[in-house]
Amino acid sequence: MSGMSKAARGKAASRDHERQRRRNEIDRRRVEEAEARAESDSPLVRLANAPTPIARLHAIRRVRVWLDELEAGQVEELRAVGVSWARMGRELGVTGQAVSKRYRGLAGVVRDDG
Repeated sequence: MSGMSKAARGKAASRDHERQRRRNEIDRRRVEEAEARAESDSPLVRLANAPTPIARLHAIRRVRVWLDELEAGQVEELRAVGVSWARMGRELGVTGQAVSKRYRGLAGVVRDDG
């Protein structure tokens, strides 16, 4: 570029800037499309959009599985930072013993009575 005139350097910089702007726009669109696909895959969205009672029943089962997975992940995180079974039980409306019995086999979950 050093052998280019000032005008030519300006045009080249402008083209580079425009290319980068287009790449950024494409990247933004890809992210938006990925987020929309992820949202449409949500069990709650599937339930809301289920066209028939049998499809809604199936979607309800998928929501239950999804919620169980979310709950298990939270229990694992909470145990990793030392939250007691009893505390989690209070939040879930069951005893700490019930929570411990259900989740003590999770990877990373400490088995103590804490």
